[in-house]
Amino acid sequence: MSSEKTSNRTFKQYGADGLEQSLPAGKQTEDLKLIKKLCKKSDKILDLACGYGRLTISLSKLGYNILGMDLSPTLIKAAKRKAKNKNIKTQFDLGNMLRLPYKNNSFDKVICFWTSFNHLLTKIEQIKALNEIFRILRSHGLAFIETFNGEAKPLKEHLKQEGYGPEKRLAKIRFYKKNSFVKGVYYFHDRKSLLAICKASKFEHYKIGCKNISGERRLTASLYK
Repeated sequence: MSSEKTSNRTFKQYGADGLEQSLPAGKQTEDLKLIKKLCKKSDKILDLACGYGRLTISLSKLGYNILGMDLSPTLIKAAKRKAKNKNIKTQFDLGNMLRLPYKNNSFDKVICFWTSFNHLLTKIEQIKALNEIFRILRSHGLAFIETFNGEAKPLKEHLKQEGYGPEKRLAKIRFYKKNSFVKGVYYFHDRKSLLAICKASKFEHYKIGCKNISGERRLTASLYK
């Protein structure tokens, strides 16, 4: 199963409008509040898997030194259009988490929010992505990843009934878009499994935990170079 093909197919169907409509109430505000605690305006920041630019554009407007990268041509096109409409000058790049188009030691901070990391469908890909993040981070840099919490009761029940693949961590979720549904495939971690891929990566220092974001318990990883 190709994560790249699966993700591109999903987001071509879903589009920026579908993503924007599915954003939980309050999440944008709480994500920005969290990022302001993690990052300084002087940091060079990569919004990894930036989607339609919801965080990149908002943080650029606030004066942060941030650029966005995403796998989906559909979403990058939408991000550039939204930035232009808001008269925000920021950089958006097309790229793959497994082959980041940046030189070693390029960023002080890397952020990866919402469902982005869940689209890497194998542990091998996830570890490779972490190693790529490690490569582009500067010394004393920080990467922060936020994902679905596979320990949440509804998700545990969903995985029990419909999960497949190694450890039954892969599952499809339907998202409503206007008068139809779009299915996406996701890999769901719990704290133990997320810790395992961090241990297998080049990072030596990391912290796994959960945070309440817009009324939802989210799984997080802070990785330090």
